Amino acid sequence: EQSVTRLLTVLGDAGAGKSRLLSEFVGELPPQTRILHGRCLPYGDGITFWPLRGMLGEAADIREDDTPEAARAKLLASLGDAEVADRLASAVGLSTSSFPLHELNWAARKFLECFAARSPVVALIDDIHWAESAFLDLLEHVLEASTAAPILLLATARHDLLDERPQWGERPGATRLVLRPLSDEAAAQVVENLLGSAGLPGDVVARIVAAAEGNPLFVEQMLSMLIDGGVLRLADGGWVRGDGDSEIVIAGGQESMS
Repeated sequence: EQSVTRLLTVLGDAGAGKSRLLSEFVGELPPQTRILHGRCLPYGDGITFWPLRGMLGEAADIREDDTPEAARAKLLASLGDAEVADRLASAVGLSTSSFPLHELNWAARKFLECFAARSPVVALIDDIHWAESAFLDLLEHVLEASTAAPILLLATARHDLLDERPQWGERPGATRLVLRPLSDEAAAQVVENLLGSAGLPGDVVARIVAAAEGNPLFVEQMLSMLIDGGVLRLADGGWVRGDGDSEIVIAGGQESMS
């Protein structure tokens, strides 16, 4: 049987809109789709399979205050397979048992396949540029070994990921989507979308666009700082400079008043 599992990785700088793009995508999925969330952490103890812990928690309704015994019982009840549950519990720190990495990868795949047999599964994993090598291997194992299971592995990453894995996203069934900086016209449209019809003076928009360098989050942050600081205010249905002789100074993604 040919696998229907897919891996899509959205690459972009911090603030490029990766999470927002995937949030919009997930919001358009059919209601029967099972969404499982995981996030990689930059540091800490036991972070290798932290994204898997998040997905298991959602799938088996494991709560933060559950004892390890209660969490393992929920895993077993949701999966119905003791061998899979034991290995998953070991991977995410719910037991002191130890298993080889290839068995943990197998168990993670069986977990996703189990839920995908009931309804399509989207495993949404944020920030895999912080992922340990073992977790990236796990994702590639699921992609290559899963058969006839409707699983979409949906990940976000900064470009740092390609420093460690230059060929990431080039395997069969995998796709790499790179978010480029916004054009000046698109950045100006972000400003307009945020402020509505009460637009800014053209020279202010131009300064914001130039300083943001195509990053939509920077556009939002600069607008927020200008408004919160009183440099811009809403008057007579439009945005104007603040009172007095204040002048807007925007450079390098920051703003100040002089």
